[in-house]
Amino acid sequence: MGRSDTEWQRVAAEQHGLVTYDELLAAGLTPDQVKKRAGRGDLVAVHRGVYRSPAVAPSFEQRVLAACLAAGPGAVASHRAAAALWRLRGLDRAPVEITVRRPDRVEIDGVVAHSTNVLGPADVDRVGAIPVTSAARTLVGLGAVTPHLIGPAMNDAVLRGLASYPWLWRTVMRVSAQGRDGVAVLRNALDMEDPSEAPTESALEDAFVRLLRRAGLPVPARQRWIGPRRVDFFADEARAVFELDGRQFHVAQADRVRDRQRELELRALGLIVVRFTWIDLKHFGDLVVAEARSILRPAA
Repeated sequence: MGRSDTEWQRVAAEQHGLVTYDELLAAGLTPDQVKKRAGRGDLVAVHRGVYRSPAVAPSFEQRVLAACLAAGPGAVASHRAAAALWRLRGLDRAPVEITVRRPDRVEIDGVVAHSTNVLGPADVDRVGAIPVTSAARTLVGLGAVTPHLIGPAMNDAVLRGLASYPWLWRTVMRVSAQGRDGVAVLRNALDMEDPSEAPTESALEDAFVRLLRRAGLPVPARQRWIGPRRVDFFADEARAVFELDGRQFHVAQADRVRDRQRELELRALGLIVVRFTWIDLKHFGDLVVAEARSILRPAA
């Protein structure tokens, strides 16, 4: 193996196994040598001008970065692909999706490509080696293609410190003048949130909030401390605690003992304690709403 091969493999190792044609030439290979290596399988063509090292297994991250490299400088992962890279809540799978700056337009097999004239430094970040829209700008894109995921994804971004409510509002104001798709969806989601409240911490809590809002019920304060105990939701006037039990944290015997002790301690303080599971919310939403209404409405 020559120095040129060592050099391009070093580059590929930092890019999920990918290397561009220009990078191969910069490493010292000639066009004929690139062709020969591709012919014998030392390089695997992914897109025009983009190759994969056969030593690196394909992955979602690799496919997204390959699309960005094929689209040229300035292309970034965006929309659902960016949400998946940021690992935002609610997104189970995503297509390879990128955005380029106008007037550029690209067509790449298997890639959803968007174009925009608003993609400044505040809108661009990186997840490892992959250029990607910032978390805030990703939410704008997500609102354009999958608006039902905005609530969970936004709460997750705020919870993890990827964005803040004030910064999201600034992003909405900055890009709204350009008529970006998804801005109105994100604005509506922000209008529903009290910036003084903690964001939800799970899909289970998201589902509970959706049920209450659809029923026109007030959403209790989230993630409140009562003595040494932090509860999921606390309705102060009703003196009621709502706990959401996910299977992940409530299946072992020790978990059930801990939950029971926690519940008895809260009740000893004169609080109503109500527990709901994912099965309750998914299959018996009307009964969950009825119980929550019986507690929240009299207090209101």
